[in-house]
Amino acid sequence: MRAVPWEPCLGLIHEFEKGPEGTFSATPYRDPAGHWTNGWGHRCSQGAPPITAEQADQQARIDLSAAANGVCTVLGDPLVEMLTEGQYAALIDFTFNEGMGRFAGSTLAHYIKVGAMHLVPGEFRRWIYSHVNGVATVEQGLVRRRNTEIAVWLA
Repeated sequence: MRAVPWEPCLGLIHEFEKGPEGTFSATPYRDPAGHWTNGWGHRCSQGAPPITAEQADQQARIDLSAAANGVCTVLGDPLVEMLTEGQYAALIDFTFNEGMGRFAGSTLAHYIKVGAMHLVPGEFRRWIYSHVNGVATVEQGLVRRRNTEIAVWLA
């Protein structure tokens, strides 16, 4: 498996996985999708104990490693090796945010597999919805995140 590009990946989750305090969250809170979360977007239980910033960063590295493994599993190591650092970082962040299953079944992954890299930015833009009371709703945080992932992809 290709090494995780830590600087851009940690930068992305530090930017987009902030808790209600505007930084990492030491205590569990519900994210916009309604999942209990702490640290830098780590899913947890409602009653999880408080964590420190250092623990949040350690957990983020574990979570990002799992997302990178998911990207490699879906695309295959030879294809992942051909990606730029920015492309790989953008896909890791996307997979961290949406989950490996959603990435695996996405048109985004399909376009990468068939070499249609010019279509990838448009596919990022399709992943901007969360479900609120069963209704797909544009989530402005996801709009910002996808635009940033596109910028990282193109860098």
